Amino acid sequence: MKNNKFLMIILTGLLATAPIFAGDDIGEEIRLLEAKKQALLDSIRGVSNQKDSIRNQIMAEYEEEASKIDAELVRIAEMDENGRVLSDVKKRRLEEKKKLLAEYEQKAAKEINAAGTDIGKDGKALYEDIVKSEKALKKTRTITSKQDERLLQVLRYAGDKFYWNTQVSLYINDDKIFSQKADIKYETLAKKAPANIQTADSKTYNDYLDTVDYYDAMLRSGDDDIILEIDYSVEAKPITQPSTYTISILGIRYVDARSKRVIQSVTPEYSSYNYKLNPTVDISEALKYYSQVNDSNYQYTTTTGSSDYSSNIVSKNKTLEDGGYTYNTTTGGTPIAPVTSNKSTHFNQGRYNLGFTVGSAFTDHFDIENGSFMASFYGSFPLSNYMFCQIDVGWIPLSDNVMTQFEDGGAVDVVASFGMNYTPSFASWLNFYGMLGAGVGYTTDKYGDDYPVIVFKSAAGIDITVANTFVFTVQQDFYLADLFSYGYGTSVGFAINMN
Repeated sequence: MKNNKFLMIILTGLLATAPIFAGDDIGEEIRLLEAKKQALLDSIRGVSNQKDSIRNQIMAEYEEEASKIDAELVRIAEMDENGRVLSDVKKRRLEEKKKLLAEYEQKAAKEINAAGTDIGKDGKALYEDIVKSEKALKKTRTITSKQDERLLQVLRYAGDKFYWNTQVSLYINDDKIFSQKADIKYETLAKKAPANIQTADSKTYNDYLDTVDYYDAMLRSGDDDIILEIDYSVEAKPITQPSTYTISILGIRYVDARSKRVIQSVTPEYSSYNYKLNPTVDISEALKYYSQVNDSNYQYTTTTGSSDYSSNIVSKNKTLEDGGYTYNTTTGGTPIAPVTSNKSTHFNQGRYNLGFTVGSAFTDHFDIENGSFMASFYGSFPLSNYMFCQIDVGWIPLSDNVMTQFEDGGAVDVVASFGMNYTPSFASWLNFYGMLGAGVGYTTDKYGDDYPVIVFKSAAGIDITVANTFVFTVQQDFYLADLFSYGYGTSVGFAINMN
């Protein structure tokens, strides 16, 4: 208990100085909150170990005294004519051990309750502070790209769509909570419509070009003339989901830093995300020691009972119980989060890989000896959270066919595809996808000349994340060349996840 008390003294100091070094850093607040929970858990486990020691010690004392009763000599008057111990004598000694056990039960309860009171004195303030800290998380917070430059990534200006391609992200403790597109429109930034490239006069057109150059330089300069603001709140999940928090995204907007004018508001793709820390700190054991707290995350009731030791009194394995604690937890409503995280978080985002696959395919003649090898180098790029496009450059096996003009062998092909992908919330390391595409291939015809073929491809597969950025892929392929020759097979590969 001394170590636990010392740890609580240190934490008390941290609580006093937290506003000095933490500021409005939500990551620091969450780390401090988890540290408080760990200190409380260590204290509770220390008391639990102390109670086990009390049980063992008192049980040993009881066994020693009970063995003396069993060892008492049987007197002449306590036996029948055949020398057997009278049943009433056995019952008498059993009652003596029951009374003895009751005395030791009372002694154990008193000492164990004292240990429970001790944890109440040492830990109650910390427990109440944990509840108070979790409530304080719920306030609305605003973070800007000036505070964290990772919030905003400016990509290229889309001259055909008149906006700057941008990506918005939120980080807590260096863990990415979410990321989404948040394009800045030319019209909202410049406060005027873009020029019509075909019909505008030279002055209007050049003014448009100069304006794009001006704002493009401003967005990339790092001078924070235009900043991104994200409003969000954090709420601790119920105690049944330890170390898990709901991050609610309340608003996203671009602001002119000088005039404070809101340039453009952005609609969040999802209203909330789950953020789970590993390892988790489960303080549900604390429910055994503290009275009811008026908070939906910590509603519970405690009841105590006594154990019945009337049977098997002298069992060497008998232990004394400190009351049968039972508790029920009820939780308040929490937002439905579309994603769940491991160490950081996971969110659905369009497939964004650079990699390769290799495998073998059956052709329409089921010829696996001639031209069965297939391979592809590819790049897939997100179009939305669930859609992507992909470019493949590879080799497909082809076989001779009476309807075709090419020799057995294969073709080099270039194919563009569109696909959809989905990552389940319960397995953030898996990404299921499917795609369809078309392109051209080049092979040699029966006369030895170059022969172009039209290629149609479809594929379905699974990306399996094996490290933060490395992905293992298993894919089923089907393709059609010149409409008369087909092939299908299985391929595997590796890729770098660019998300």
